[in-house]
Amino acid sequence: MFLNVNDAEFYVEETGQGKTVVLVHGNMQDIHTWDEQVETLSFGYHTVVYDIRGTGKSSRLPNMPFSHVADLEGIFNSLGITDAYLIGVSLGGLLATNFAQKHPHRISGLVLVSSDLVGGPVSPDYVRFLASLKLAIRTGGIEKAEQRYLNSPLLKAPMSKPKVAAKIKHMLEGYHWELFLENAPNGLMKPISRLELPEIKAPTEVIYGEKDIENF
Repeated sequence: MFLNVNDAEFYVEETGQGKTVVLVHGNMQDIHTWDEQVETLSFGYHTVVYDIRGTGKSSRLPNMPFSHVADLEGIFNSLGITDAYLIGVSLGGLLATNFAQKHPHRISGLVLVSSDLVGGPVSPDYVRFLASLKLAIRTGGIEKAEQRYLNSPLLKAPMSKPKVAAKIKHMLEGYHWELFLENAPNGLMKPISRLELPEIKAPTEVIYGEKDIENF
């Protein structure tokens, strides 16, 4: 289904019954990131997944400031969700952290997977990677940017698995690359310092993989 929130259309899927679990995917992904998790969780939970702005079937990124956190709040409100377990991966983890800090009363539990708080040291390799993507878009267009991304160290481990690689390529089909140059994908999410972390009251699990690269 589609929900109109903050002058944008968001594609949302709900399954199962019980306590609500909201899963937030990362940048250059979409709701299919969570296919296997939703299949399992929906046996005992009310699961909600949605395409964040600029991905999947949701609206493109606007040429003006916007807030991923405000978007998620609007989705909570539209679906009548008072509180939920919130799970986020990569950019979705940053979004979940910001949301939990701003709306602690609406979060029963928090799971952060390969997430970055932002504001910390950024590796030179990651800076060069982002610069190379922008250069690829300017000089070779979307196809060149996709190839640069798919062949990057960021995806070395997942691209080695055919089923996962196929899903990654499929999710990129809904990504609006042309706006990568003009809009920061973090959607006005602010850095969170260690001093602010105690503001997050919900039980929190942080997950990192042994093959994660620096800054993820």
